[in-house]
Amino acid sequence: MRTELEIIEKKVPDELIMKSRMEKAKILEKVGQCWNDVNESPGGASHIQPDNKITIYKLNIQEKPRSEIANWNEVVNDYSNIIIFNRGNETEMMCQNENIRDAIDDVCEIISQWYSHFLYHYNVILYEDNRVNTIKELMNRSVDLNTRGRIERVCEFLGGITFNELIAIGCYKLRRNERVHKMKWSMQDNALNRLDIASIKMPNDCKQAINKCIKIVYRT
Repeated sequence: MRTELEIIEKKVPDELIMKSRMEKAKILEKVGQCWNDVNESPGGASHIQPDNKITIYKLNIQEKPRSEIANWNEVVNDYSNIIIFNRGNETEMMCQNENIRDAIDDVCEIISQWYSHFLYHYNVILYEDNRVNTIKELMNRSVDLNTRGRIERVCEFLGGITFNELIAIGCYKLRRNERVHKMKWSMQDNALNRLDIASIKMPNDCKQAINKCIKIVYRT
């Protein structure tokens, strides 16, 4: 499969001509909805193959306030233009994909905290030989009907999670294999917001289960 690459060559003001001659073209590789900086990778442009599709943009950089552009609609409708703008929003420090990944990390942390509640309640009245230390160990024992019955009772107590939902959140966490170490939030609403962002790439039953986990982890 061909890889689409966008090459951007910057034209700078006269006083920076000497500096610009020492710089290489900005090379971006389009992967899905993301743009990867080829210049940052080992080997840089040497990884571009002869049959890769290349598009070269030569930009005449003009930085000015939006209000000074009289023919704004004409500029926007010209497909040959590339427009980069700055909202001046200092609160958003991550792009959408980074925000989704960060939210997924947060959701995995919520699952881990719910697991801690679950293991405590599962082990609380058992003899030491029958106790488990991890969810994986417990799921391996779930083929036993008595063990599965106890799992289902504890799940029902901790938010009404079904056995299938327990499997769903376990698979979700294993696939991501995320390990995050964040301070516990004081607000349940914040956790629910992170779930809404992360759930873009999550099965519906998994989202429902994690919603129940949040209510247990952040209950007061």
